[in-house]
Amino acid sequence: MNNQNRRKLFHQKIFYILVLSIVFFIPLFGRILPTLIFLLCLNWLAEGSWIKTISLLFKERNRSGMISFSVLYLLYILGLSYSTNMDYGLFDLEVKFSLFLFPLMFATAEPFYLQKETSTAILFFFIAGCFTVTLLLYAHALYAFAAYHTEDAFYYTKLSWYFHPSYLAMYVTFAIAILAYWLLEAYPVFNRYQLPGILLLIVHFFIFIVFLNSKAGLIALFMVIFIYALLFVIVKRTWIYGAVTIVAAGLLFLGCLTLFPNVVERVRQSGSDIHAMDSAGKDPRSTAERIAIWKCSMEIISKHVIFGVGTGDVKDALMESYKEHQDVKILSQKLNAHNQYLQTFISLGIFGLILLLYMLFFPAIRAFRQKDFLFMIFLAIFAVNIMVESMLENQAGVIFYALFNALLFTFNPPDPSVTALDILARPTRNFVRKISN
Repeated sequence: MNNQNRRKLFHQKIFYILVLSIVFFIPLFGRILPTLIFLLCLNWLAEGSWIKTISLLFKERNRSGMISFSVLYLLYILGLSYSTNMDYGLFDLEVKFSLFLFPLMFATAEPFYLQKETSTAILFFFIAGCFTVTLLLYAHALYAFAAYHTEDAFYYTKLSWYFHPSYLAMYVTFAIAILAYWLLEAYPVFNRYQLPGILLLIVHFFIFIVFLNSKAGLIALFMVIFIYALLFVIVKRTWIYGAVTIVAAGLLFLGCLTLFPNVVERVRQSGSDIHAMDSAGKDPRSTAERIAIWKCSMEIISKHVIFGVGTGDVKDALMESYKEHQDVKILSQKLNAHNQYLQTFISLGIFGLILLLYMLFFPAIRAFRQKDFLFMIFLAIFAVNIMVESMLENQAGVIFYALFNALLFTFNPPDPSVTALDILARPTRNFVRKISN
């Protein structure tokens, strides 16, 4: 092996280690992610393949498709030019930098980075991160319950005490989607030990999402279940798999509601929240707050349809609207639009909204044509969640979307042809062998 090949292999190993570390820590410990991404960027620059491949960005369809996902970030940079609050605008660009970085790195990567087996390893490490965080949060909740007699220690923000429940529910829902994808594509090769293990892990994640009690998370969860029920019918060509999926999910959910009635309190509260919003002297809660915020957002949009208020002025515009409507509670919390479609529309106008929709529909159509079910479901999960959260306004949402969108677009689709044991063990085993050579 010559020096050039050794150098490429070295950078490949670093790439694997860093990407696996990032996906593992996305649901576990977000504070370490900027450091890992910085090291990944340095490795990409030092490897130097981008010098040769950057000229291919507009010649090869896959590369041009990948780099197109960074255009929204460039529009945010342009939106800074007509903003007055430069400090917030620069901070916002820093938060969203992954929207530009990951598409650029993967669009200029050489083929040796783009092996399908790598995608399986990455998905495996993400599931491991989700499983680890569920165990840690359950342990914390058990301690809180035993030491302080906290009755709701296992629910909502008390369970997800250091992570927003909606984001964590989105991660775990995607973990379920990955496991279900493996069942869908590789079911015939599962033996009597592996299949129960996968199913138990899905049930574990399902119950955890119910305990998180994120309304958007529950909607996304049942959307994923419904999609996979259809896919089992279409792909396996039998109704039994789809029926079992729906019935099992329904019974499991009803069982959770029966055994843990606290999980339905927020859902029941939603209707009264909406009524309270229109009643004088009442204190609205999350659902009503969102509706009030969306009304303010639509008023701002109606005045700035074409270009928006600018990247740096979106927060100021929302605060001013809250003040005009005398929404004291919302103003004191300095809440964003709680809807990424509206948030982007306010910032960048109709062009920003079109680009955001493009980033969801273009890869979804491509994935549909290529029968890449996992990529389609990932995009659907994200699209649903950003209807009630501005998830591109913080790194917890930006990094999750930008990295997995780039990975799934690149590895399109992950290889389902390996055995069940390979799915769970071979990626890690081969990775360890590679870095040890």
